[in-house]
Amino acid sequence: MKQYLLLAASALFLQGCQTSKEDIKEQPLKMIEQIDFSHVKINDNFWSPRLSQHVSATLPVCIDQIENQTGRIRNFENAAKGEGEHSGIFFDDSDVYKALEGIAYSLINNPNPELEKKADEWIDKFAAAQRPDGYINTFYTLTGLDKRWTNMDKHEMYCAGHMIEAGVAYYQATGKRKLLDVCIRMADHMINQFGPGKRHWVPG
Repeated sequence: MKQYLLLAASALFLQGCQTSKEDIKEQPLKMIEQIDFSHVKINDNFWSPRLSQHVSATLPVCIDQIENQTGRIRNFENAAKGEGEHSGIFFDDSDVYKALEGIAYSLINNPNPELEKKADEWIDKFAAAQRPDGYINTFYTLTGLDKRWTNMDKHEMYCAGHMIEAGVAYYQATGKRKLLDVCIRMADHMINQFGPGKRHWVPG
């Protein structure tokens, strides 16, 4: 008996809740507005020390690794000259680009003339290493351009993608176009190589 009373009460409640379509007014969609992180200031005990250490510890270690502990930046210097050995693994260019991206994001909220000067030095080396057709990859420039775009596992597009991310970040941070223009030339090169009616390619 109790279950019937409960069912009847529920039915009456639902009937009272029913509204006509005329009573329902459609609410306009509210779009989420993005806020550029450069407009956000973080002041707390957790993130603030980490952001500070990014500038004081992480970036100097990255720069030291790239310039002194490995041959990563030397690969760009050799590629610009068109001679010398390639040092490290085939995707090492990407590490330089990611470090530069880290410098760029730091510069947006923490201007630092020394870091910006270092970034500009690296960008000059990238631009010098770029081939006349827009291609840039120190591994193939130094080990044989005839082999480029023949092995999808060799991370050519992967490295290009990291370079493009760094180029956009550095342009946002400084307004300087030099790396962005290097990126555009590489993107144009890839578009000329791949796509409908051209070569099919699936990067590793």
